[in-house]
Amino acid sequence: EVVQPAVLSQFHALPEGASADRLAVARWLVCDENPLTPRVWANRIWSRLFGLGIVETEEDFGALGSMPSNAALLDWLAAEFRDHGWSTKKLLKAIVMSDTYR
Repeated sequence: EVVQPAVLSQFHALPEGASADRLAVARWLVCDENPLTPRVWANRIWSRLFGLGIVETEEDFGALGSMPSNAALLDWLAAEFRDHGWSTKKLLKAIVMSDTYR
């Protein structure tokens, strides 16, 4: 039996007609239409710096996890991360230079 590649049902669906090979899935993970990836990464970085994430359930992100304590902040951090070329270094700098961190 041949098993076809696919994305888990918990994730946003791939665009109509898109391939589900590794390269296509990798591109989909970092595309602008998929907000989950930068939000998860921004929350993970925040959690490492502050000891607690904006979403407490770091490993159970989304509908089954906790709601963000500050959704606007999480969205802003995710946008900064994505808009600055997915640079962890720039995201870290933005957080540690903030009044909240200092």
